[in-house]
Amino acid sequence: MAMPAMQDLPDRFIEIACLCYGDPHFDHRSFHARAHAMLRENPWLAEANIWSASAAGNARAVEALLNGDPELVNHPGPHGWAPLICACYSRVKPAHPAHSTFEVAKLLLERGADANAFTMKGNADERLDQTPRRYTALAGLVGGGSTGFANQPPHPCWRELAEILLDTGRQRRRRKGARPQSERVPGVLAPARIAAGRDRNGRHHADGARAGSGGPARESGGDPFAVGSQCAHR
Repeated sequence: MAMPAMQDLPDRFIEIACLCYGDPHFDHRSFHARAHAMLRENPWLAEANIWSASAAGNARAVEALLNGDPELVNHPGPHGWAPLICACYSRVKPAHPAHSTFEVAKLLLERGADANAFTMKGNADERLDQTPRRYTALAGLVGGGSTGFANQPPHPCWRELAEILLDTGRQRRRRKGARPQSERVPGVLAPARIAAGRDRNGRHHADGARAGSGGPARESGGDPFAVGSQCAHR
C-alpha cells in the first residue's frame, strides 16, 4: 500500500487511531498500534489540526487552537467528525505521558462542544445494508460492534466520560428551559445510563456495565468494561 502524502497524514492518522464502525473501514486492533507508531515517528501529528490533536490527546494543542478560533470546537473535520468525536472514538496509545483524550474531551465540552455530537456512518462492505446509521460521541465511548471488543474496546475512561457527557447535555437542556430528554421520552437514555453505571432513574448501580440487555459483557468472554473504572492509559 502506498504511503500517504505528508499533507494527508493527519487524516490517515485519525482514520486508524479512531473506531470507525465500518465506515470508512472495519476496525482492527492493529490499526491502533499502527497509529501509535505513526505518532511516534511523526510527533507533529499531535498538533497538526484540532481533529488530529484531539485523537492524539494533546489538550494543550487543542486549547491553543480553540483560543485562535473558538468556532473549531464543533467544526466537522475528516469524514465530518467533530473534535469531540475524534477524542471519544480514539483508541491510540498516547505518545506523550501528558496526552489524554479524556482531558481533551473535558476541555472540548467546557469550551462548548455539543455533548450530542454524532456522525452518520454507512458500511464499508457494499454487500451489507447501506442505510446511514447515527453514531454519537457516547456510542464511541462504549465500543463494541461487528468486529468485537478485541478490536473495538471501550474507551479507557468510558465511564467517567459517559457521566460527563450525560450531565453536560442535561445541564444545557435545563438552561434552555427544556425538560431532560429522559423525562420527555421515557427510557430514551436508559441504555446510555446503564452503560454509565446508572439505573433508569439516574441512580448509580454497582454492576451497570453488565446490566444492559444484550450488552457487551454478555457477548464477550470477559468484562471489556473493567478498565473503564480505572481510567488507565487515558
